[in-house]
Amino acid sequence: MAVPRELTNAITTAYNAHELSKVVQFFKPDIVLITPDAGELKGREQAAEYHRTFLQAFPDAKVEVVAKHDAGDTTIDEWIFHGTHTGPLQVPSGETIPATGKRISVRGVDVVSYAGGAVARHHMYFDQVQFLTALGLMPVVQS
Repeated sequence: MAVPRELTNAITTAYNAHELSKVVQFFKPDIVLITPDAGELKGREQAAEYHRTFLQAFPDAKVEVVAKHDAGDTTIDEWIFHGTHTGPLQVPSGETIPATGKRISVRGVDVVSYAGGAVARHHMYFDQVQFLTALGLMPVVQS
């Protein structure tokens, strides 16, 4: 059985290749994905749909992993999401953010816990204010 770090690296590779069906294969059927914007999502379908919305809105999306940490059955990756917002982005409220054409780079962290060789829980953290500011949807606040 593959170790958690190998699995997390494979997920990142599949995500960066926009091979969502491969990403989803690493999820347990009852995966729990917790995000700052959509809250708690349950099951492969909800998790896949969350990722699909970003890949459609940012067709050139890439995740650059800048730090990796491992603790037993859990991996922690600090990353920078890079992409150009050229497609509509449906947000959890049901609204759609039209393409802004903005190229963004947003930092985040994934905490991924495995059980039985598959992702059981995935906690994703990213700064929504930084994300919306990068898209030009919030004013830049100077301190």
